[in-house]
Amino acid sequence: MQAGENELVDHRNRNPLDNRRSNLRIVSSRQNAINRTPNSSTGYIGVSITTLRGRKRLRATFKPKGKRLNFSLYDEPDNRIICALVHDKFVIEAGDDEYAPLNFPVLRNAPFRGRLLEMDIKEFRENSLGIVAERLGLEL
Repeated sequence: MQAGENELVDHRNRNPLDNRRSNLRIVSSRQNAINRTPNSSTGYIGVSITTLRGRKRLRATFKPKGKRLNFSLYDEPDNRIICALVHDKFVIEAGDDEYAPLNFPVLRNAPFRGRLLEMDIKEFRENSLGIVAERLGLEL
């Protein structure tokens, strides 16, 4: 497998010792950067904890092609899952779900993908986890 100029050989499963042809693909440097091993204190990819006026807040972020997308809620257990779902929505909307790991890989597939893309970000902020999960058809 030969990468051209400004291209890299990427390992689909993020294991650099697994050099089977089926695990390798040619990607841009941006695509390679988003296919990283998840590392978060919240337990979810793309969700971090910040402090605002003495209160902990969760922040879901993703940066597709230069513009950072942000979503935040106060730190509560159910809100961590909601932020993780919003992060996955950001990734799928940007078309990067082939390269970026998702918190809930089932969202790559129909009908979950369509339901997630139909939802407005406001719905995640205004509804409880149970309502969001029901709307997506997920059992959490």
